[in-house]
Amino acid sequence: MPAGRPFPFVRGIAFAGSRGISKVEISFDGGRSWDTTQLRRVLSRLNWMPFTYVWTPPGPGTYDVRVRAYDGDGVVQDATERDSFPDRTTGIDRRMIKVS
Repeated sequence: MPAGRPFPFVRGIAFAGSRGISKVEISFDGGRSWDTTQLRRVLSRLNWMPFTYVWTPPGPGTYDVRVRAYDGDGVVQDATERDSFPDRTTGIDRRMIKVS
């Protein structure tokens, strides 16, 4: 991905069961700062909530990208990584992106 050009769609889906999703945020600096993504509303709160974000990389380098969701009550996603058994999966999704 070249620096200085908009990357049209960083996208994903979020889910919080019957609580729904009120907001999804994204960070490109390992979680030091966060920006709000664009949600695409669906008919039912029980559905997965698609989100997108247009990102322009400020320069070449490796970016630590993280995404977190807020449920319908405004409670932020639990950042502690846990397996799905016995309760549910938790943790913040993380990817490394290299920009040339």
